[in-house]
Amino acid sequence: MHKIASGDNTQNVYPPFVFATNFDYSRFENPQLQSKAKTTLNQFIGFVRRTFDGLLENGEALNSIYQDCLAHCPKGKKVFDNWLASDDFGASRYIAYSAIEIYNWFSKLPKRLQRLVRANVQKWSVSALRQLTKVSNDLVKELVRNGKQAAAQIKEEGERGR
Repeated sequence: MHKIASGDNTQNVYPPFVFATNFDYSRFENPQLQSKAKTTLNQFIGFVRRTFDGLLENGEALNSIYQDCLAHCPKGKKVFDNWLASDDFGASRYIAYSAIEIYNWFSKLPKRLQRLVRANVQKWSVSALRQLTKVSNDLVKELVRNGKQAAAQIKEEGERGR
C-alpha cells in the first residue's frame, strides 16, 4: 500500500495485482461484457476495505454485470451464477452475493434513511448488514442509531417484529 497526500487528506492506494482465472470468460459471449466481468472481478478481489461504501460499490458493479448477462447472454442467469460459483471468486463468493443483496436493498431505501445507514454502519460485518435487509425501515433506523450490531442481534430484533 502507498499513501498519496491530497491537500489535507491522505489517501490509501492499493497497487493492482494479477492473478490467474479459471472461469471461461468467452461464455459471456460479448467481448465488452467479458472485459467488464474481468475488471469487476479484479476490483472485487482487490477490495481490501471492508466498509459499507466499498460493499455498495462492488454490489452495484456485480449487479450491473448480472443485469447485462440477463439482457445479452443466452442463459445469462446461469452464466452469472456459474461465474460467481467459480474458483475465481473462491471463498469471497458469499461476500459477492451479499454485496448484490445489500446494494439492491440500500438503493431502494429513502434517501434520508440511506444517509443514516451510511453514516452508522461502515464497520459492521457483512452478516449484520445482510440481516438489515430483512427488517422494516423503522427497525433499521432504530438499530443503526443504537450503534454496531451483531447479525444475531438484528435477526432476533427482526423476529420480534419490532
